[in-house]
Amino acid sequence: MESYPIPVTNRYARKRQRNPENWKKNVMKKLSPKTDVCSVCLQLTEKIKAEQDNGKKNELITEKRIHSLRAKAFFEKLREQCEGLITISFDFQKNLPLPKLPDQITYYSRQLYFFNLTMVVGSSNDSLGKDRVFAYCCTENQFNKDSNLVASAVYHRLTHIDKTGIRNIRLVADGCGGQNKNCIVLGACSKWLLENQNISSIELVFPVTGHSYMPADRQFGIIEKKIRKMDTIVHPDEITDVISETSTIIKLGSDCPVKDWRSSVKSVVKDTTSWPMKFKECKRFILKRSKKEGNVLIRGELFYKSDVGKAVNVCQKHKNIAMIVPQTMSDIKALNKNKLQDVKMLLKKHFGDDWVDIPTLSFYNDVLSSQSELPAPSHETNYCDEVLVETSDLRV
Repeated sequence: MESYPIPVTNRYARKRQRNPENWKKNVMKKLSPKTDVCSVCLQLTEKIKAEQDNGKKNELITEKRIHSLRAKAFFEKLREQCEGLITISFDFQKNLPLPKLPDQITYYSRQLYFFNLTMVVGSSNDSLGKDRVFAYCCTENQFNKDSNLVASAVYHRLTHIDKTGIRNIRLVADGCGGQNKNCIVLGACSKWLLENQNISSIELVFPVTGHSYMPADRQFGIIEKKIRKMDTIVHPDEITDVISETSTIIKLGSDCPVKDWRSSVKSVVKDTTSWPMKFKECKRFILKRSKKEGNVLIRGELFYKSDVGKAVNVCQKHKNIAMIVPQTMSDIKALNKNKLQDVKMLLKKHFGDDWVDIPTLSFYNDVLSSQSELPAPSHETNYCDEVLVETSDLRV
Protein backbone atom coordinates (compact mmCIF):
# COMPACT_ATOMS: atom_id res chain seq x y z
CA MET A 1 0.00 0.00 0.00
CA GLU A 2 1.37 3.37 -1.03
CA SER A 3 1.89 5.95 1.75
CA TYR A 4 1.90 9.71 1.32
CA PRO A 5 3.99 12.24 3.23
CA ILE A 6 2.17 14.60 5.55
CA PRO A 7 2.84 18.38 5.62
CA VAL A 8 5.58 19.42 8.05
CA THR A 9 7.19 22.71 9.03
CA ASN A 10 10.05 24.19 7.00
CA ARG A 11 12.50 23.29 9.77
CA TYR A 12 12.17 19.58 9.10
CA ALA A 13 12.49 17.28 6.09
CA ARG A 14 11.32 13.66 5.99
CA LYS A 15 12.55 10.89 3.78
CA ARG A 16 9.73 9.11 1.96
CA GLN A 17 9.54 5.42 2.88
CA ARG A 18 6.88 2.75 2.78
CA ASN A 19 6.24 2.87 6.54
CA PRO A 20 5.58 6.38 7.95
CA GLU A 21 6.89 5.35 11.37
CA ASN A 22 10.32 4.76 9.81
CA TRP A 23 10.57 8.21 8.20
CA LYS A 24 13.81 9.90 9.20
CA LYS A 25 13.89 13.48 10.37
CA ASN A 26 16.72 15.69 9.12
CA VAL A 27 16.84 18.68 11.43
CA MET A 28 18.55 21.67 9.84
CA LYS A 29 21.74 22.86 11.47
CA LYS A 30 21.54 26.08 13.40
CA LEU A 31 22.81 29.02 11.41
CA SER A 32 25.93 30.83 12.55
CA PRO A 33 25.34 34.14 14.34
CA LYS A 34 25.39 37.17 12.06
CA THR A 35 28.51 39.32 11.94
CA ASP A 36 29.41 42.60 10.19
CA VAL A 37 25.74 43.50 9.77
CA CYS A 38 24.95 46.94 8.37
CA SER A 39 24.73 49.37 11.31
CA VAL A 40 22.12 51.51 9.52
CA CYS A 41 19.84 48.50 9.05
CA LEU A 42 20.22 47.49 12.71
CA GLN A 43 19.63 51.03 13.92
CA LEU A 44 16.47 51.47 11.84
CA THR A 45 15.17 48.04 12.88
CA GLU A 46 15.51 48.90 16.58
CA LYS A 47 13.92 52.32 16.06
CA ILE A 48 10.96 50.71 14.29
CA LYS A 49 10.48 48.28 17.19
CA ALA A 50 10.58 51.05 19.80
CA GLU A 51 8.51 53.68 17.94
CA GLN A 52 4.91 54.01 19.17
CA ASP A 53 3.71 56.71 16.78
CA ASN A 54 2.39 55.11 13.56
CA GLY A 55 3.31 58.11 11.42
CA LYS A 56 6.94 58.13 12.53
CA LYS A 57 7.08 54.34 12.31
CA ASN A 58 5.99 54.46 8.66
CA GLU A 59 8.70 57.04 7.95
CA LEU A 60 11.32 54.74 9.48
CA ILE A 61 10.02 51.76 7.49
CA THR A 62 10.21 53.83 4.29
CA GLU A 63 13.75 54.94 5.13
CA LYS A 64 14.87 51.35 5.68
CA ARG A 65 13.16 50.26 2.47
CA ILE A 66 14.96 52.95 0.44
CA HIS A 67 18.26 51.99 2.09
CA SER A 68 17.74 48.35 1.07
CA LEU A 69 16.73 49.28 -2.48
CA ARG A 70 19.89 51.35 -2.90
CA ALA A 71 22.00 48.43 -1.70
CA LYS A 72 20.20 46.19 -4.20
CA ALA A 73 20.81 48.74 -6.99
CA PHE A 74 24.53 48.76 -6.18
CA PHE A 75 24.80 44.97 -6.46
CA GLU A 76 22.92 45.13 -9.77
CA LYS A 77 25.67 47.44 -11.02
CA LEU A 78 28.27 44.95 -9.81
CA ARG A 79 26.50 42.04 -11.56
CA GLU A 80 25.75 43.85 -14.82
CA GLN A 81 27.20 42.33 -17.98
CA CYS A 82 26.78 43.95 -21.38
CA GLU A 83 28.68 44.32 -24.62
CA GLY A 84 31.46 46.89 -24.53
CA LEU A 85 31.54 47.10 -20.69
CA ILE A 86 34.15 45.69 -18.34
CA THR A 87 33.91 45.83 -14.53
CA ILE A 88 36.88 45.97 -12.17
CA SER A 89 36.25 45.74 -8.42
CA PHE A 90 38.97 46.15 -5.82
CA ASP A 91 39.42 46.17 -2.06
CA PHE A 92 42.09 45.96 0.62
CA GLN A 93 42.39 42.84 2.73
CA LYS A 94 42.75 43.35 6.46
CA ASN A 95 46.36 43.93 7.52
CA LEU A 96 48.27 40.65 7.92
CA PRO A 97 50.81 40.81 10.80
CA LEU A 98 54.49 39.91 10.48
CA PRO A 99 55.83 37.94 12.21
CA LYS A 100 52.88 35.65 13.00
CA LEU A 101 53.88 33.61 16.05
CA PRO A 102 51.97 31.33 18.45
CA ASP A 103 53.66 33.16 21.34
CA GLN A 104 51.19 35.02 23.60
CA ILE A 105 53.48 38.06 23.78
CA THR A 106 52.46 38.95 20.20
CA TYR A 107 49.12 40.09 21.64
CA TYR A 108 50.88 42.95 23.45
CA SER A 109 53.44 43.78 20.77
CA ARG A 110 53.14 45.89 17.64
CA GLN A 111 54.10 44.14 14.41
CA LEU A 112 54.81 44.94 10.79
CA TYR A 113 51.92 44.63 8.35
CA PHE A 114 51.55 42.98 4.97
CA PHE A 115 49.21 44.83 2.55
CA ASN A 116 47.12 43.10 -0.12
CA LEU A 117 45.04 45.13 -2.59
CA THR A 118 43.08 42.64 -4.68
CA MET A 119 41.51 43.56 -8.02
CA VAL A 120 38.93 41.34 -9.73
CA VAL A 121 38.27 41.82 -13.45
CA GLY A 122 34.69 40.92 -14.35
CA SER A 123 31.25 41.04 -12.76
CA SER A 124 30.35 39.36 -9.48
CA ASN A 125 28.82 36.46 -11.44
CA ASP A 126 32.08 35.56 -13.18
CA SER A 127 34.35 32.78 -11.93
CA LEU A 128 37.40 33.84 -9.93
CA GLY A 129 40.36 32.35 -11.77
CA LYS A 130 43.96 33.51 -11.53
CA ASP A 131 43.52 35.21 -14.90
CA ARG A 132 40.87 37.49 -13.36
CA VAL A 133 42.21 38.07 -9.84
CA PHE A 134 45.28 40.27 -9.28
CA ALA A 135 46.84 40.81 -5.85
CA TYR A 136 48.95 43.97 -5.47
CA CYS A 137 51.19 43.27 -2.47
CA CYS A 138 53.76 45.12 -0.37
CA THR A 139 54.87 45.46 3.24
CA GLU A 140 54.37 48.37 5.60
CA ASN A 141 57.98 49.50 5.37
CA GLN A 142 57.61 50.15 1.62
CA PHE A 143 54.49 52.29 1.11
CA ASN A 144 51.57 53.80 2.97
CA LYS A 145 48.16 52.20 2.58
CA ASP A 146 46.75 55.34 0.98
CA SER A 147 45.36 56.89 -2.20
CA ASN A 148 48.78 56.90 -3.92
CA LEU A 149 48.89 53.12 -3.61
CA VAL A 150 45.33 52.69 -4.89
CA ALA A 151 45.73 55.18 -7.76
CA SER A 152 48.97 53.51 -8.90
CA ALA A 153 47.42 50.03 -8.82
CA VAL A 154 44.27 51.18 -10.65
CA TYR A 155 46.34 52.92 -13.33
CA HIS A 156 48.49 49.79 -13.74
CA ARG A 157 45.50 47.45 -14.03
CA LEU A 158 43.71 49.72 -16.53
CA THR A 159 46.88 49.79 -18.62
CA HIS A 160 47.30 46.01 -18.70
CA ILE A 161 43.73 44.72 -19.19
CA ASP A 162 42.59 43.43 -22.57
CA LYS A 163 40.62 46.34 -24.03
CA THR A 164 39.51 44.62 -27.25
CA GLY A 165 35.92 45.66 -27.96
CA ILE A 166 35.70 47.63 -24.71
CA ARG A 167 34.21 51.13 -24.76
CA ASN A 168 33.21 51.66 -21.12
CA ILE A 169 34.99 50.75 -17.89
CA ARG A 170 33.32 50.47 -14.48
CA LEU A 171 35.42 50.60 -11.30
CA VAL A 172 33.79 49.42 -8.06
CA ALA A 173 35.24 49.99 -4.58
CA ASP A 174 34.16 50.84 -1.05
CA GLY A 175 33.68 54.47 -0.01
CA CYS A 176 36.85 54.85 2.06
CA GLY A 177 37.77 58.53 1.66
CA GLY A 178 41.48 58.13 2.36
CA GLN A 179 41.96 55.35 -0.20
CA ASN A 180 39.29 55.10 -2.91
CA LYS A 181 36.74 57.92 -2.87
CA ASN A 182 38.87 61.01 -3.41
CA CYS A 183 40.13 63.37 -6.11
CA ILE A 184 43.47 61.51 -6.25
CA VAL A 185 41.99 58.30 -7.70
CA LEU A 186 39.65 60.32 -9.92
CA GLY A 187 42.63 62.30 -11.19
CA ALA A 188 44.59 59.12 -12.00
CA CYS A 189 41.59 57.66 -13.86
CA SER A 190 41.14 60.93 -15.76
CA LYS A 191 44.79 60.90 -16.79
CA TRP A 192 44.49 57.32 -18.05
CA LEU A 193 41.26 58.09 -19.96
CA LEU A 194 42.98 61.01 -21.66
CA GLU A 195 45.76 58.71 -22.86
CA ASN A 196 43.41 55.98 -24.20
CA GLN A 197 41.20 57.41 -26.92
CA ASN A 198 39.49 54.07 -27.64
CA ILE A 199 37.71 54.20 -24.25
CA SER A 200 34.74 56.57 -24.15
CA SER A 201 34.04 56.69 -20.39
CA ILE A 202 35.04 55.47 -16.94
CA GLU A 203 32.44 55.07 -14.18
CA LEU A 204 33.41 54.80 -10.51
CA VAL A 205 30.71 53.23 -8.32
CA PHE A 206 30.66 53.23 -4.52
CA PRO A 207 28.33 51.13 -2.33
CA VAL A 208 25.78 52.01 0.30
CA THR A 209 27.47 52.09 3.70
CA GLY A 210 27.30 48.63 5.28
CA HIS A 211 26.57 46.80 2.01
CA SER A 212 30.00 46.59 0.40
CA TYR A 213 30.55 42.84 -0.06
CA MET A 214 32.53 42.37 -3.28
CA PRO A 215 34.21 39.53 -5.22
CA ALA A 216 37.56 40.32 -3.58
CA ASP A 217 36.06 39.43 -0.19
CA ARG A 218 35.57 35.85 -1.38
CA GLN A 219 39.29 35.65 -2.10
CA PHE A 220 40.13 37.11 1.32
CA GLY A 221 38.08 34.41 3.03
CA ILE A 222 40.05 31.67 1.26
CA ILE A 223 43.40 33.31 2.08
CA GLU A 224 42.60 33.91 5.75
CA LYS A 225 41.33 30.35 6.18
CA LYS A 226 44.69 29.01 4.98
CA ILE A 227 46.72 31.47 7.05
CA ARG A 228 44.83 30.54 10.23
CA LYS A 229 46.16 27.00 9.87
CA MET A 230 49.77 28.23 9.81
CA ASP A 231 51.27 28.55 13.29
CA THR A 232 54.29 30.60 12.27
CA ILE A 233 54.87 33.10 9.46
CA VAL A 234 58.13 35.03 9.56
CA HIS A 235 58.70 36.12 5.95
CA PRO A 236 56.41 38.02 3.53
CA ASP A 237 57.07 35.39 0.86
CA GLU A 238 55.14 32.86 2.95
CA ILE A 239 52.02 35.03 2.70
CA THR A 240 52.70 35.70 -0.98
CA ASP A 241 52.85 31.94 -1.63
CA VAL A 242 49.40 31.49 -0.06
CA ILE A 243 47.90 34.35 -2.07
CA SER A 244 49.50 33.10 -5.30
CA GLU A 245 47.45 29.89 -5.11
CA THR A 246 44.31 31.82 -6.09
CA SER A 247 45.61 35.13 -7.49
CA THR A 248 48.21 36.59 -9.82
CA ILE A 249 50.83 38.34 -7.68
CA ILE A 250 51.94 41.86 -8.62
CA LYS A 251 54.57 43.35 -6.33
CA LEU A 252 54.15 47.05 -5.69
CA GLY A 253 57.34 48.98 -6.32
CA SER A 254 58.85 46.49 -8.79
CA ASP A 255 56.09 45.04 -11.00
CA CYS A 256 53.87 48.08 -10.45
CA PRO A 257 55.58 51.45 -9.82
CA VAL A 258 53.95 53.49 -7.06
CA LYS A 259 53.77 57.17 -7.99
CA ASP A 260 53.07 60.35 -6.07
CA TRP A 261 49.64 60.98 -7.55
CA ARG A 262 48.56 63.06 -4.56
CA SER A 263 51.02 65.91 -5.10
CA SER A 264 50.56 65.93 -8.87
CA VAL A 265 46.75 65.86 -8.80
CA LYS A 266 46.50 68.43 -6.00
CA SER A 267 48.56 70.87 -8.10
CA VAL A 268 46.05 70.63 -10.97
CA VAL A 269 42.62 69.68 -9.58
CA LYS A 270 40.51 71.81 -7.24
CA ASP A 271 39.79 70.62 -3.72
CA THR A 272 36.59 68.53 -3.59
CA THR A 273 34.91 71.15 -1.36
CA SER A 274 35.01 73.50 -4.39
CA TRP A 275 33.37 71.01 -6.77
CA PRO A 276 29.78 71.91 -7.82
CA MET A 277 28.43 68.64 -6.38
CA LYS A 278 27.96 66.96 -3.01
CA PHE A 279 31.12 64.90 -3.24
CA LYS A 280 30.65 62.83 -0.06
CA GLU A 281 27.06 61.94 -0.98
CA CYS A 282 27.82 60.93 -4.59
CA LYS A 283 27.49 57.22 -5.34
CA ARG A 284 28.82 57.40 -8.89
CA PHE A 285 31.33 59.48 -10.84
CA ILE A 286 31.33 59.39 -14.65
CA LEU A 287 34.46 60.55 -16.47
CA LYS A 288 34.41 61.63 -20.13
CA ARG A 289 36.87 63.50 -22.30
CA SER A 290 36.15 67.18 -22.85
CA LYS A 291 35.81 68.75 -26.30
CA LYS A 292 38.79 70.87 -25.30
CA GLU A 293 41.94 68.93 -25.93
CA GLY A 294 43.81 67.71 -22.85
CA ASN A 295 40.95 67.75 -20.35
CA VAL A 296 38.36 65.43 -18.80
CA LEU A 297 34.92 66.31 -17.41
CA ILE A 298 33.54 64.64 -14.26
CA ARG A 299 29.86 64.12 -13.47
CA GLY A 300 28.78 63.19 -9.94
CA GLU A 301 25.55 61.28 -9.33
CA LEU A 302 23.80 60.90 -5.99
CA PHE A 303 21.84 57.83 -7.10
CA TYR A 304 22.42 54.55 -8.92
CA LYS A 305 19.48 54.71 -11.32
CA SER A 306 19.01 58.46 -11.82
CA ASP A 307 21.30 60.52 -14.07
CA VAL A 308 20.61 64.14 -13.20
CA GLY A 309 24.13 65.53 -12.68
CA LYS A 310 26.08 67.79 -15.01
CA ALA A 311 29.60 67.08 -16.27
CA VAL A 312 31.99 69.82 -15.12
CA ASN A 313 35.64 70.79 -15.32
CA VAL A 314 37.26 70.35 -11.88
CA CYS A 315 40.71 71.67 -12.79
CA GLN A 316 42.17 74.88 -11.45
CA LYS A 317 42.28 77.99 -13.63
CA HIS A 318 44.54 77.69 -16.70
CA LYS A 319 45.24 74.01 -15.94
CA ASN A 320 44.05 70.68 -17.35
CA ILE A 321 44.33 66.94 -16.72
CA ALA A 322 47.20 66.59 -19.19
CA MET A 323 49.39 68.53 -16.72
CA ILE A 324 49.19 65.67 -14.19
CA VAL A 325 52.64 64.05 -14.32
CA PRO A 326 53.29 61.98 -11.14
CA GLN A 327 56.81 61.05 -10.06
CA THR A 328 57.81 57.56 -8.94
CA MET A 329 58.10 57.21 -5.17
CA SER A 330 60.85 55.52 -3.18
CA ASP A 331 60.02 52.04 -1.88
CA ILE A 332 61.34 52.79 1.61
CA LYS A 333 58.98 54.43 4.10
CA ALA A 334 59.86 55.63 7.59
CA LEU A 335 58.15 53.65 10.36
CA ASN A 336 57.32 54.51 13.93
CA LYS A 337 60.45 53.97 16.03
CA ASN A 338 58.45 52.50 18.91
CA LYS A 339 56.92 49.92 16.57
CA LEU A 340 60.36 48.94 15.31
CA GLN A 341 61.54 48.53 18.89
CA ASP A 342 58.53 46.30 19.63
CA VAL A 343 59.30 44.11 16.62
CA LYS A 344 62.94 43.83 17.68
CA MET A 345 62.00 42.85 21.25
CA LEU A 346 59.45 40.33 19.97
CA LEU A 347 62.05 38.60 17.80
CA LYS A 348 64.56 38.64 20.65
CA LYS A 349 62.14 37.08 23.16
CA HIS A 350 60.92 34.39 20.78
CA PHE A 351 64.10 33.45 18.89
CA GLY A 352 66.78 34.52 21.38
CA ASP A 353 69.56 37.12 21.34
CA ASP A 354 71.11 35.60 18.19
CA TRP A 355 67.98 36.03 16.03
CA VAL A 356 70.01 38.26 13.67
CA ASP A 357 72.03 35.20 12.58
CA ILE A 358 68.95 33.16 11.62
CA PRO A 359 68.66 33.20 7.77
CA THR A 360 64.85 33.13 7.73
CA LEU A 361 64.76 36.37 9.78
CA SER A 362 67.01 38.35 7.43
CA PHE A 363 63.96 40.35 6.28
CA TYR A 364 63.63 42.03 9.70
CA ASN A 365 67.35 42.69 9.94
CA ASP A 366 67.21 44.46 6.56
CA VAL A 367 64.18 46.51 7.62
CA LEU A 368 65.76 47.63 10.90
CA SER A 369 69.03 48.52 9.14
CA SER A 370 67.32 50.60 6.45
CA GLN A 371 65.11 52.37 9.00
CA SER A 372 68.00 53.45 11.23
CA GLU A 373 69.00 56.19 8.77
CA LEU A 374 65.47 57.51 8.20
CA PRO A 375 63.90 60.29 10.29
CA ALA A 376 60.92 59.41 12.45
CA PRO A 377 57.54 60.10 10.78
CA SER A 378 55.83 63.24 12.04
CA HIS A 379 52.52 61.49 12.61
CA GLU A 380 50.59 58.39 11.60
CA THR A 381 47.63 59.01 9.33
CA ASN A 382 44.49 56.89 9.34
CA TYR A 383 43.62 56.19 5.71
CA CYS A 384 40.65 53.92 6.38
CA ASP A 385 37.84 56.27 7.40
CA GLU A 386 34.78 55.41 5.32
CA VAL A 387 32.44 58.16 4.18
CA LEU A 388 29.17 57.67 6.08
CA VAL A 389 27.11 60.45 4.44
CA GLU A 390 23.82 59.33 2.85
CA THR A 391 21.47 61.56 0.86
CA SER A 392 17.94 62.03 2.23
CA ASP A 393 15.90 61.33 -0.90
CA LEU A 394 13.40 58.70 -2.05
CA ARG A 395 15.23 58.08 -5.32
CA VAL A 396 17.40 54.99 -5.72
